[in-house]
Amino acid sequence: MDPGPLTGGSHRIDDYGRYFTKLARRLKSNIFGDLVNYFGTHHLYLAGGLPNSETFPFVDAQIQLRNGQTVDITEDEMQVALQYGNNRGMLQLREWLTELQRRLHDPPTLPPPGVSPSANSDMITITTNGCTEAISKIMQLVLEEGGLGAGRGGNVF
Repeated sequence: MDPGPLTGGSHRIDDYGRYFTKLARRLKSNIFGDLVNYFGTHHLYLAGGLPNSETFPFVDAQIQLRNGQTVDITEDEMQVALQYGNNRGMLQLREWLTELQRRLHDPPTLPPPGVSPSANSDMITITTNGCTEAISKIMQLVLEEGGLGAGRGGNVF
């Protein structure tokens, strides 16, 4: 019986890129998205949407939930929350979501050979603005342009 591609058998998946469409393989990272990591706090970086936090109208907040519980957002947390942030999403949120996925679903990932599929490995959590954006991104990764209905006047995109 074939042990499958994710169980360390001879059909181990080492690169998901071969499953991507031509469009997905052409995509490159936006160099401006990560430039903010190279600037110190004494620089004013306008290209990546990093406004001066002194201009934010809110300093802190206290939110009351329906169950009576309150959530306090400190000044430091508010300054982070009101920024545009990294184009990959807020790091703390991505880390929390990744751990949640590992704990609840234990998805197969791409660990080094001989390491458990649920080990802390190459799992990447991607955040989106909603399910429609997520579905659109997945479709662009795995459905080739003109794949459905090609030759009959129909296109996927």
